[in-house]
Amino acid sequence: MQRRSRFSAVSCGQQQLVWVLVLVFSWRTAAAQAPQAPKTDPLEAASLNTILGGWGRKASSEWNISGELCSGKASDNSNWDDYPNINPFIKCDCSFSNNTVCHIIKLRVFKLNVVGQLPSELQNLPHLQDVYGI
Repeated sequence: MQRRSRFSAVSCGQQQLVWVLVLVFSWRTAAAQAPQAPKTDPLEAASLNTILGGWGRKASSEWNISGELCSGKASDNSNWDDYPNINPFIKCDCSFSNNTVCHIIKLRVFKLNVVGQLPSELQNLPHLQDVYGI
C-alpha cells in the first residue's frame, strides 16, 4: 500500500507539471498570435505625407500617433465634425484585409493658404470619399 501511494503522489506531481507546461505554452502561443494593430496602406501614407509636406504641413499628433497615420482620432468611430480645429485631418477605414490595413477615406484641409495645382498624389488615395477644403 505504501508503494501505491508513492506511485500516486509521483503521478499526481507529474500531471500537475504537465498541466503547468500546457498552460505556459498555451499562453505563449496566444501572445504570439495576438492581433496586430492595423497599418495605413504604405502608398497612401507616403502620398499623404508628400502632399502635406508640399504644403509645408505635417500630420497632426491628434491622429498620427507614433508615426501611424491611421491612428488616434483618424481611426476611431468619432465624427470628424466633432474636431473642427484639427486641420489637416483624415479619417480612415481599417476594416480591410481582416482589419489589418487602413485606407484614408476622408481628407480635410481648409484655410491653409496654399496655392498651385492639385497634388498628383491624390490619385494614390483610391478610397477617398470626402475631401473638404481643396
